[in-house]
Formats: sequence, C-alpha cells, structure tokens
Amino acid sequence: MTFGHGPHHCIGAQLARLELQEALTALLQRLPDLRLADGPEGVEWDYGVIVRGPAKLHITW
Repeated sequence: MTFGHGPHHCIGAQLARLELQEALTALLQRLPDLRLADGPEGVEWDYGVIVRGPAKLHITW
C-alpha cells in the first residue's frame, strides 16, 4: 500500500497511519507473546521504488 507522492498524495494518509499504529498497539496488548516465528533475520522484504515492506511476515504466539 502506498499513499502517493506530490500532488497525488492521499489526503487520508495521516489517518491511515494513525489507525495502523492504534491497531498494532491494541494487537500487541491483547497478544503480548506475539513474535516473529523466524526471528528478524527470517523476514523477506519487498523493495519498491518509493516504499519497502515485508513480503512475508510469519508470526507466532
């Protein structure tokens, strides 16, 4: 997911970031044992032109 750049920047980007931050905080509070199944070195990354993010994120609790 991307929010665009320049004049095409999404006007809801800040709200989406805030919602994601709150959702992750709530998730980690409800599942305090949540962790990466393969450790940080097991995360596969997708590299884009503007953004990067995990291609796969295996978790366990």
